[in-house]
Amino acid sequence: MKRLLNTQYTQFIIDHVVRPYQGMLGYEKRIERLMFVRTDEPTSFNYADLIIFSYTKREWFDNVIDRLSKCYEAIDFSFFPDEPFAQELMKSLIKSGVKPITYYSDLIYANTDY
Repeated sequence: MKRLLNTQYTQFIIDHVVRPYQGMLGYEKRIERLMFVRTDEPTSFNYADLIIFSYTKREWFDNVIDRLSKCYEAIDFSFFPDEPFAQELMKSLIKSGVKPITYYSDLIYANTDY
């Protein structure tokens, strides 16, 4: 069975959240992969740790938010998953002045006359 995966969010997290300040999180080697399980690979990062780091490593998280708010004036948050870190990231970005925009809407699917 084939699956359609949203890799845009995963790449966004690697490129804009983890890599720029990975030294502050204790990672010396360049992070290449985002994992969704615990890993001992020095170039892999466990996504589940991000929600913990957003509260315990405030300087890191504040740097991430500051950098992203300077890079992006607006973000379509529709590709963010409905899970704790993504929601905390979105809330913090909006609070820092990033405007939420929507390019895609489920309104085109609202017609049930078929």
